[in-house]
Amino acid sequence: MDYLRENPDRVWELTQQHIELVAYTMFFAIVIGVPLGIVVTRVRWLEGPVIGATGVLYTVPSLALFAILIPYTGLGRRTVVVALVLYSLLAIVRNTVAGIDGVPATVLRTIARRE
Repeated sequence: MDYLRENPDRVWELTQQHIELVAYTMFFAIVIGVPLGIVVTRVRWLEGPVIGATGVLYTVPSLALFAILIPYTGLGRRTVVVALVLYSLLAIVRNTVAGIDGVPATVLRTIARRE
């Protein structure tokens, strides 16, 4: 608690950086993951390879992933965002597929008739 009282400006600066990193990560993860999940529901043979690849990415230890990324992305925010996006893809893709698969057939038929 003493640190918070003695360094409010530094804490605020770091909080802003954290929020910025989370916002960038969520934006890019959603922009990549949701369309990928939609494609998987349309082209079913892609489900195994896509879920498998995102699962492998999710299991890579963070230190190893940073070691792989740094030569390509440098040491900084870009590396952090890329790593966090890769880690979040499994959850987003898998839940997008589950969400679309969970829509009842009657709802899909009703929508198809309207179009």
